[in-house]
Amino acid sequence: MIEQVINKLKEKGIVVKQIAPAGTSRICSKCNTENFIFTFDYRKRNNFLRFKCINEKCNYYEGADYNAAKNIANPKIEEIAKNLNIRYSKKYGK
Repeated sequence: MIEQVINKLKEKGIVVKQIAPAGTSRICSKCNTENFIFTFDYRKRNNFLRFKCINEKCNYYEGADYNAAKNIANPKIEEIAKNLNIRYSKKYGK
């Protein structure tokens, strides 16, 4: 199904990028610091992973999936990931 959507968008001249979530989950969406610290929270019977930035000036703390989604939506993510030597995207189209 993804390939069908990509093909339709390519026909219309729209460039599509697929972003690997693994690379985006370890970048702080607030200060762009690369992190490997995740915490596990238990609240109201919902277990979820939390992202905590290691940059002492930032200290951003957010749901890991939400942090990754913000990175995926960031138009500068390609440049940020390249500066951190993270390979994350595949480009389709023109």
